[in-house]
Amino acid sequence: MMKKVDRRKAKQEQEKKKRRNYIILILLILLLMGVTVGYATLSTSLTIGGVSRIKHVTWDVHFENIQVTNGSEKATLEPTIGSSKDTIHYAVDLLTPGDFYEFSVDVKNGGKVDAKLDELPIMKGVSKEQDEYI
Repeated sequence: MMKKVDRRKAKQEQEKKKRRNYIILILLILLLMGVTVGYATLSTSLTIGGVSRIKHVTWDVHFENIQVTNGSEKATLEPTIGSSKDTIHYAVDLLTPGDFYEFSVDVKNGGKVDAKLDELPIMKGVSKEQDEYI
């Protein structure tokens, strides 16, 4: 009978060792996963370095060279470019049907920033050579 008791005890001890080893193994796996996730979280960083230099740029789109079209009616106020160079002032009285007043003006980009039109103006009587500059 002693042998049966010893065998039972030995078997119980073995099962306890297996359970303990199993628990230790699970804890080690969890610890390893925790360390891995923690390391990945803490070691992830974004470092942006560099130098940028912006040179002095200017925006200077303005009107130049007003030329009144031949055959236009006499203006009460001849076209003049305003002091800011972005407006044109003129006045004219068109009294009879068929009277017209027309002038052309150059738009110059004198700055260092490229200018772009959002919409093309409606132009009548422009030649193909002139149209490429619009």
